Amino acid sequence: MSSSPRWPSLLAGLCAGVFASPLWQDPVPPPPPVPAPAPAEATAEPVAEPATVPVPKPAKPPLSTPARGPTEGVYALRRRVSDGLVDAAACSGYMAITNRHLFLCVAEDSPASGRVLFRAGVRSWRPEKDRVRTTILNGWLTDADGGIVVERAGHEELRKIVLVKGGVQVKQDERNWLEFERIE
Repeated sequence: MSSSPRWPSLLAGLCAGVFASPLWQDPVPPPPPVPAPAPAEATAEPVAEPATVPVPKPAKPPLSTPARGPTEGVYALRRRVSDGLVDAAACSGYMAITNRHLFLCVAEDSPASGRVLFRAGVRSWRPEKDRVRTTILNGWLTDADGGIVVERAGHEELRKIVLVKGGVQVKQDERNWLEFERIE
C-alpha cells in the first residue's frame, strides 16, 4: 500500500507532460524572417523617359493685346474744378483707364452740407475727334438733394481727356473738370 500514494502524483505528472507536449497544442507558425536591406544601388530601377507628344498649334492665333495708349493707367484724384474754381471741399477718388473701359469712383471726404457726394461707375469709351465718347455700362451718383441716382445704361456722354504733366484732366467743359495724378 505504500505504493498507492505515489500513483496519483505519478499520474498527475504524466498527464501534465502529455498536455504540455507540442503534439497536443495548436502549431504556431514562426514569424517570417526580416529581409536584410538591399544596397541603394540595387533598389533603384531605371525609369524610362516619357514619350513626347507633339502639341498641335491652335487653328487661330490668340488675340493680341493692343499697344498701351497714352492715357491708359490708374489715377488718383488730385483736385476737382467747378465753375472755373478749385473746389475747396476735400475729395478723394480713383480712376482706371484701359484700352476700352474707364472705371471711376469719386467722393467728397467731409461734406460740409452733411450730404455725401459721390459718383461711381464703369463706362466703355472710344476716341472721337478731340473728345472721348463714353457709354455708361453702370453708374451711380448723388443729386443736389443727396439722393442716389442710378445712371441709365447705354447713355452716351462726350468728355475731353487732356494729358497734363503727371496725369490727366477729364473735362466736362472748359470750366468743370477732374484732375487725376497717375499712380500706376
